[in-house]
Amino acid sequence: MAHELQLIKQSSGILIPATPETSEILQSKIKLGAVLVAEFR
Repeated sequence: MAHELQLIKQSSGILIPATPETSEILQSKIKLGAVLVAEFR
């Protein structure tokens, strides 16, 4: 199952959720330690 996540890159290089919806997906549907494969645009 694919999800479209919106992330923001902080100055330290860490990606954080850009929207509440993305935060909810990461917290509820993605297991801790899961490997995420991404296409960046």
